[in-house]
Amino acid sequence: MTESLRLAVCNDTSLETSEPIESDFWEHEGKSYRRDILLQQPAATISVLHNFVSPAECADLKEKGEGKLVNAEVTGEGGAGVLTTERRALAHSWVPDSDNLEALDTQLYVRGIDYANYATDYGIEVDGQEGINLIKYEPGMEYMPHCDGQCEGQEYKPGARVATLIYYCQDADVGGATTFTRSNIVVKGKPGQAVFFSYLGPDGHTDKGLTYHSGCPVLEGEKWIATAWLRLGVTKEKTWECFDPSGSPLCD
Repeated sequence: MTESLRLAVCNDTSLETSEPIESDFWEHEGKSYRRDILLQQPAATISVLHNFVSPAECADLKEKGEGKLVNAEVTGEGGAGVLTTERRALAHSWVPDSDNLEALDTQLYVRGIDYANYATDYGIEVDGQEGINLIKYEPGMEYMPHCDGQCEGQEYKPGARVATLIYYCQDADVGGATTFTRSNIVVKGKPGQAVFFSYLGPDGHTDKGLTYHSGCPVLEGEKWIATAWLRLGVTKEKTWECFDPSGSPLCD
């Protein structure tokens, strides 16, 4: 999908989520979640999970972000946050208390990692992860095409991102779709859904661009999502802050 085609997709407000190549169910702690698989390649997967985020969990996420949203940044040189026109949104991040299993944000966080380990053979640990990033898009805001980790077929570096979860709490009235620009896949996320995509193959090399994605501009209303970027090789002692998204070390 070229940039011109991406813009055409973003402007076609009648489009819905791409048709799945397969659908099944994931059973977890007595609940069943329908999964629509949109892409299944050795180094790149994309799937949509239905009824994965409860209204109470979304309300809890918004409450934790109330009064704390600031202009979203991207990771720059040396791991520093940088403001850029490539990403226009409001965001707030925190790491849930993994020991407090009664907390709604912890339950959602751990459930997402459990699913990631079901969908892949990564064996992702809860400790050391980036946590939850709550994001609000207002009219005119968007995220230009990008990769969350590396997606040019590089050899994987420990500490780098390997998968992403996007939790949908509120969809825009018009606009705001997620486009996977090199896979010809569109996701028009609905409240309660989650999108999962992974970008590390069994040969230890990253995806070659199939998970390159963007957030279309919100045209009307607001879009509320939360993301979890998942990594391998992080621990409670050596957390995600010791690595940039591609795995380059930032700590001694």
